[in-house]
Amino acid sequence: MDPSSPSPSAAILLAKFHLRHGAENEFAAWQAKALTLAAGFEGFLNSEMTPASAETLAWTVMLRFRSSGNLDAWRKSETWHNLVEDAQAFLAEKSSIEIEIKET
Repeated sequence: MDPSSPSPSAAILLAKFHLRHGAENEFAAWQAKALTLAAGFEGFLNSEMTPASAETLAWTVMLRFRSSGNLDAWRKSETWHNLVEDAQAFLAEKSSIEIEIKET
């Protein structure tokens, strides 16, 4: 199997961000930093980013890890907590980051 393709037990973190108006460029820079940091984390496989649309109104960042253990380690890391804290500046009023975990 190609090491970059998801394993049967891959774990996915989906984070949805409802951005304040005008924060798209700042968020894009944050997202590039977040993906660079995640790429260096043990078990990281790949990522996807989906911009907001008229239907969703939220930007979605997907991070895929080799196992749920790798994903749990990422979610508990100081790096992830700092990124989430930094992202608060881009959020629309009365919104929060929606986090969903999936196993594939």
